[in-house]
Amino acid sequence: MSQEAIDYLKEHAATALSRCSDRVADLKFFDGVKKRLVAGEDLSGELPQLKHVSSKDAAFIVDRLKNRCYDDMVGYWAMPSNSGIASEVSYEVVATDLIPRFTAKYATKTEVGAITITASSKGNYTDFTFDTGRVKKMDTEAALRELGHQLLLARLQQTD
Repeated sequence: MSQEAIDYLKEHAATALSRCSDRVADLKFFDGVKKRLVAGEDLSGELPQLKHVSSKDAAFIVDRLKNRCYDDMVGYWAMPSNSGIASEVSYEVVATDLIPRFTAKYATKTEVGAITITASSKGNYTDFTFDTGRVKKMDTEAALRELGHQLLLARLQQTD
């Protein structure tokens, strides 16, 4: 696999972590709003939109906004949908961590077999593992070379 493909994986993870940090800040804000709503505080002076909804509906909306933050974070880790690389992303919220821990599995088929890359984050660090178990030993280098080409195409197709 080329150095450019490896750099792309590292850059993709670094960008995802950076964008997740921003969304975590949004989550903290929404947590504060929810706590104040549950405590019965009237926030309509600070958030004029709340004048038109009940506190129960406002709390529901805040929960939906929090879920949207998590969905956005999962999306930051996914490969572009038109890249031909399937993405499966999960996360775990650990109370002592500032950012959730993400596990992204990127699977693709090459002419000589399937390859899976697993990116696991912890804090600002991301570890990558490559599973070439479904590729014949003699063809591993060819499969990794093709994977590198697919990653470079994914980089070119990325819109943001």
